[in-house]
Amino acid sequence: MPTAPRRPKGEPLIGRPPKITRDDVLTAVLDIGFTDVTVPLVAERLDVTPATIYRHVPDRATMLALAWDRVVDDIPWPTVAGDWRAVLLAYAECLWEALAEHPGVVTALSSGLMPERTMDILLALAAHLERESFAMPDAMLVIDTVIDTVIDHRLGLERLDGHTPAPGVSRAEMASSWEPHDDEAAALQRARAAMRDAVVTPPRQWLNRKLSLILDGGEKLRDTTERLPFDLTAPDGRSSATQ
Repeated sequence: MPTAPRRPKGEPLIGRPPKITRDDVLTAVLDIGFTDVTVPLVAERLDVTPATIYRHVPDRATMLALAWDRVVDDIPWPTVAGDWRAVLLAYAECLWEALAEHPGVVTALSSGLMPERTMDILLALAAHLERESFAMPDAMLVIDTVIDTVIDHRLGLERLDGHTPAPGVSRAEMASSWEPHDDEAAALQRARAAMRDAVVTPPRQWLNRKLSLILDGGEKLRDTTERLPFDLTAPDGRSSATQ
């Protein structure tokens, strides 16, 4: 992975270090990559001290969340309009592609709060599903499950593909562990074979099957749940008409 050239040992600094901005810090994070980035690496790339970086971001977790917000802002998200299933699938695909383009981001952000721009997208989708006749709690359930599934799927792939600080087993090892055993009952052999095939199936294909299952369940919720008034501005989320 390319890094900024080091200054020859013993060569003195000439003049003041160049001033940097928060945008410079975030650009350096994206250039280095979420898998390997640290505050000292960002400082080295920008030819400043770590203390200078901390003037722009309070800690590594915030630095990574802000860098991800930058990525989210640059994604050409689909319009939130029309068929709710198509909208959620389109957003899931965009999110999956963005996570795939930035290996390590899922692992890096998994222990922190949801970045602000990601939260904004979730809220916009929820408002759309309510317009599509979902009760708001059901809308949030479906959206949260879709997003969790995409993130969990990418997290598993990052572990299999070695994009985590402590990589797990490889994809080949995982598939091998599910090979059917000749001494097992036929049903267990079929179950093992199905899981082995899932491991080696193209990732997007397996993800799409999961998402279809979730959206089918969402359709049932939409068909069977009475729509309740919901006011996003009310303190407890209920419409004043129900209080």
